[in-house]
Amino acid sequence: MTFRLKDRELQRKLEDLEDGDFTDFPIRLNETINDLLNGHQYEKLPKTFCVQFGEKLSKDDECISRRHRITLFRDEIEEDEE
Repeated sequence: MTFRLKDRELQRKLEDLEDGDFTDFPIRLNETINDLLNGHQYEKLPKTFCVQFGEKLSKDDECISRRHRITLFRDEIEEDEE
């Protein structure tokens, strides 16, 4: 199952930014949602959740944080039927 933002203009802007930090947004969005639903075994997404994307802040696995973060409401995403 894949997901996208309902606000397609915002998603397109995030994907189109040139500096490379934003190109992984769709991948990280889907990884985050699938981890919440499958890894944490939620029946539905929490009311709000955070997607981290962009450059990793550490070259080792100690720091799992990434440069950018967006907090979304579950009603701001939809299943991607394409």
